[in-house]
Amino acid sequence: MSINKNNHHHPDTFDTFSSGPTDSFATPPLASSSNIVPNTFTPEKSSPSRKLKFKSIYISHAQKSDLIAFIFTLLAFFLMLFALVASSSNAVRGVYYVELRLTDQKALANVTQGGVTWIQFGFYGYCYGKNELEFIDCASGSGLTVEPFDPLPIMQNYFPQVVTNLTITWINPSHNSGITFTIYLILVLALSAIALSVCQNILGFYYDKHYTRGFLLALAFSANTLTLGLAIHLYTDGLRLIYEMYPQFTGSFGNGLWFIGIATFVNLAASILFFRGCCTSTIL
Repeated sequence: MSINKNNHHHPDTFDTFSSGPTDSFATPPLASSSNIVPNTFTPEKSSPSRKLKFKSIYISHAQKSDLIAFIFTLLAFFLMLFALVASSSNAVRGVYYVELRLTDQKALANVTQGGVTWIQFGFYGYCYGKNELEFIDCASGSGLTVEPFDPLPIMQNYFPQVVTNLTITWINPSHNSGITFTIYLILVLALSAIALSVCQNILGFYYDKHYTRGFLLALAFSANTLTLGLAIHLYTDGLRLIYEMYPQFTGSFGNGLWFIGIATFVNLAASILFFRGCCTSTIL
């Protein structure tokens, strides 16, 4: 305890070392600056650098989705292009929709040496060969997308000893199946999406703010689904009627249907990726 010699205080001052009732009113000593614990609480507020980091991550993912979708669109475009020109020339002779092969042993005995034993059909042409897979040549043909599928005039050229009757009683009148129209539509939609993707990489020229490419590929997917259904229906009915008339032949579906089927799912994937990757920011 300190003793004040003058034994008087100002009524508003208190001795910090004195005891007694005044101790409860003592002012605590100030802490030194080295002992002050900084306040670590900060309000929930994103810093500009944090916003930029999240934005750059978002743009990075968007660009990856955009690139993958662009590659998928190119793949679907070329698949449908090959599907359109299947078996129309020697360059695409391995792509076809249906194959008719002469398998009857009696009929095969009448085939001259070097003669045709199988024909593979596309939309605008056909390829033919002998034995198992010995290719001879390809030729253009018309009416191969007409429903019902009727290849008998072409078959008579190569199997005159077998195909003697060209008269088939169809339940429905002959009409255009619309397959080639839907394929052209798919190619135009895919090519438009490809062009927009190229334009997007030209700074300031085009930004896909409204998911245009995603909608284009969604339409292409719908057209692809319709094309696949039409092709299966066309060739299934046609082969069934040919079997009934000429059991000497066996038929099988070709890889052209796989081309259309794969392009269908690729267009769907590209559409989803374009919808995911499109960004309303003009940074992309």
